[in-house]
Amino acid sequence: MSSTYSTDLRIQLMGAGDQAGTWGATTNNNFQYIFEQAIAGLQTVSVTTTPQALTYLNGATSTLANNQAICAVLIFTNGGVNANFTITTPSNSQKTYIIYNNTSYIATLQVTGSSGTTVSIAAGATVTVFTDGTNFFAANTGTAGNFTATGTISGASFTGAGTGLTGTASALNIGGNATTATTSTKISNSGGWTVQTGGTPTVLEFSYNGTVVASLDSSGNWISLAKVTSYGTPA
Repeated sequence: MSSTYSTDLRIQLMGAGDQAGTWGATTNNNFQYIFEQAIAGLQTVSVTTTPQALTYLNGATSTLANNQAICAVLIFTNGGVNANFTITTPSNSQKTYIIYNNTSYIATLQVTGSSGTTVSIAAGATVTVFTDGTNFFAANTGTAGNFTATGTISGASFTGAGTGLTGTASALNIGGNATTATTSTKISNSGGWTVQTGGTPTVLEFSYNGTVVASLDSSGNWISLAKVTSYGTPA
């Protein structure tokens, strides 16, 4: 009997009675160059054109650059593509990948010859994706419980039903229009200042160390606990 190859990782499956006395080498190669790479392997893919197919072959090879599609982790680098690009994977091959798009361009993952769904990876992003052999899916579209980041969280928009945004940053910078609060809110800092709504009718209160020192109503009336200086130089 002759060998066949598995669909997803293209592992050599020896026929009954094949490779008598030599089957150990084939088995070791399967473990070293396919199983190990699929679980823990990393390959850098230099992107020179678009679309660009990940390399793959049937069976094991010690030249891992010839079998990029089996690796667990892929790093995309700019090999001269200099534009948004598409990377394709083998058709009908199910696989999970961790991808680091180490370029300045958007990377799109697609199954070769398929019109199925794709996944786009922003420049500089690291994501986990998987394919069913026809479609690509992002594995990290949500998370259970709290999410904590030690670096910068960036995004085109942030939406949710949470009750607050809490942090220790020195400033919150909003590049567009801030969402209007629908309930009484306040802004405080560690220096003792608080700005909040209060009073009847509702006014905007400015407090220092718990004492309201000024207020502004909806008609524009400003009331100060102490003197008001016009045309002065702010402290």
